[in-house]
Amino acid sequence: MKIRNGFVSNSSSSSFIIIGKTVKLPDKFRKGIICKGDYLCEGYDIFDLTEDIYYKLLERSNYDIELFEGKSYNTEYDDYVEVDSKNLPVGKFKIIALEKDYHGTEDFNDFVDRYVKE
Repeated sequence: MKIRNGFVSNSSSSSFIIIGKTVKLPDKFRKGIICKGDYLCEGYDIFDLTEDIYYKLLERSNYDIELFEGKSYNTEYDDYVEVDSKNLPVGKFKIIALEKDYHGTEDFNDFVDRYVKE
């Protein structure tokens, strides 16, 4: 357990690391794809690609969303992250450190409200 002394912020974000490869929207839906959307108030909108969101992205390709095939790690309370080499992608991959906004996309309705401007 960590005990914090002194100033503690009431932040709406947490530190995250994404380890993976940038991918295009696949021809068929598959799990394990992480979406990096807009910068919100205190961090990026990071969410898993769901089947509903996948089909909405297929309808139109001009969403400003990056897709990663890989794994995300919450590093809010840790100085490091242990990663098993079996979980690393083969070949070149990215390690992205960023702040994730807690008020980000949690479901299909959030995605539509935030990104679908018809």
